[in-house]
Amino acid sequence: TAGDSGSGDAQALGSGTLNLVYSEDIDTLNPHMERSSADAEIIWSVGGVLYRIAPGTDTPYEIVPEYADGKPEMVDEEGLVWRIKVRDDAKWADGSALTAEDFAYSLKMLYDPLLLNAPGTSLNEYGIYIVNATAYMTQAADGTTVAWEDVGVKVADGNALELTLEKAASASQVEMAFSSCITVPVKEELYEAGMNYGSSWDKFASSGPFMITGWTKDAEIAMVRNPNYPLQDGISLAGITYKIVPEAGTQLQLFESGQIDMVTLSEADLEQYGEDPRILVVPGGGVLCIGLDIINTENPILQNQK
Repeated sequence: TAGDSGSGDAQALGSGTLNLVYSEDIDTLNPHMERSSADAEIIWSVGGVLYRIAPGTDTPYEIVPEYADGKPEMVDEEGLVWRIKVRDDAKWADGSALTAEDFAYSLKMLYDPLLLNAPGTSLNEYGIYIVNATAYMTQAADGTTVAWEDVGVKVADGNALELTLEKAASASQVEMAFSSCITVPVKEELYEAGMNYGSSWDKFASSGPFMITGWTKDAEIAMVRNPNYPLQDGISLAGITYKIVPEAGTQLQLFESGQIDMVTLSEADLEQYGEDPRILVVPGGGVLCIGLDIINTENPILQNQK
């Protein structure tokens, strides 16, 4: 692809291909338009972030710098201005330089008032309220005028991304926010070429642990190891392949024939397989909640409409 030709032989890195299955195809590779956990999982696999959630040594997980060169730096004393140095050796999968300018451009497109990206306010969920970001994004609807220069996203000297916030935040909040899928950088020349970034694999630039090498809609998604990924020691696989198979019965047949390496069993399948030693019980991947009385005019804590 335009973004993923790579330098070096990616197939020679690592060993083995993990073969997985999805019931439905993903919608997009564009991190600004992801709608589902399946979208996010693929984008995280082929898209780099400033900080990566990784298995921990003494804890279940830890957040490690990926394309950030160390921890975020608090510039002021209140926790309102943060600077994230981007690695000077950072590269896209095609070998071209990946810089703080790319991360700043990606945020600009995330908040673009004409694109109306649904995840545009997602950083708020981490307590990261960038100055004027929401006002910039919603100006087309409410009639106000906000220039991008007035948004608290700047490129600072030394290849760094500088953020100015409306509310104080901690370093851990900044790290967690910039490990999220929506902060995966987009490549400007591909993003601007028709504004259909990520609609197919050749309209996407990889920067993550793997680089995408093929996406046949409703059939298969293939990726191989990215030779320019900065955290190579954390990756052992040579590649991952996702097959798109809607029927649970067909998925089970593919598993039994060795064509996929993992399958989710239904309740009926559990009864059939009984005490099969291949069964693994894992925690659920999400938390369910019900929000009650969200906009309450009497209780102050419930009056935040955001």
